[in-house]
Amino acid sequence: MAINKRAASGHELTKKQKEKYDIWLASNVQRLVFNKKRRCYVSESRQITKDCIVLQLELSETPADLLLSSGSSDKKFQLVLLKHDAIGSTSKLPDVLDQPVSEEILLIAAAEQTKEDEQDQQEDLGEDQVHELEDEKFAAEYPNAGHDDESHTFMVLADSDDEDDDIPEIPGTQTTRMKTFHLRDAWVRLEKLNLTEMPRHVKGCFIGCHQTSRQWQGFYPGSKITMSCVWGGKTKRTEEEAILRAIRGVLESHLHAQPKDKLWAKQLAKLKEAEATQSF
Repeated sequence: MAINKRAASGHELTKKQKEKYDIWLASNVQRLVFNKKRRCYVSESRQITKDCIVLQLELSETPADLLLSSGSSDKKFQLVLLKHDAIGSTSKLPDVLDQPVSEEILLIAAAEQTKEDEQDQQEDLGEDQVHELEDEKFAAEYPNAGHDDESHTFMVLADSDDEDDDIPEIPGTQTTRMKTFHLRDAWVRLEKLNLTEMPRHVKGCFIGCHQTSRQWQGFYPGSKITMSCVWGGKTKRTEEEAILRAIRGVLESHLHAQPKDKLWAKQLAKLKEAEATQSF
């Protein structure tokens, strides 16, 4: 699906998409779980019952190497395509498919399919929706984030001439003014690539880091564009990626307010190119 969408827009897969695709190609075993009683496909581990069966497909570009096995059996059959007229439905499952299967294989198969379904779902969602979904998973994994003493500190990049009333505050946190993020290795790496520039001359434009909950947050006056991003945990996102996402939100907010500002339009294009072509 991703390949077709990228091709339709005249683009090849991104580096990360290509890596995932190569991994998928290298894994020639696909497992499918079905509920024989309900006659339906099982896509989540929580739907597994004793009425489930597993079909294991060994895929290949060579027809003779296409194999099918069922359950925990070591017996394999060559997979072929038969063309014939429909003969109606039957309530009996062939014995060759109705084979006992271990709970371990069931769990593995369902977990694999759950991951694939999530990836397919994310392909159909907009970027902001995917971002919200990832953040929800992060919140579920770290339910206590934001409830200890250290988590009350929110570091904001602010110059000495920025007025305290302009510096954003997050309820339940203590805002600390930072002249630089030189202690954040991820920030320093991006700064060396000139990817941390923002229109900080605009009153109310800031960026901050909440270390304990692992979240970067951008701010721009009057904007409704998403400017927050977490890293780590189930998001599998690096801190650099979170920083770039927050900065991109700030730049997009500025250009929404000042669409003719070519300087920051150029910076936004540079940032997007880095996100698409570089690994962080």
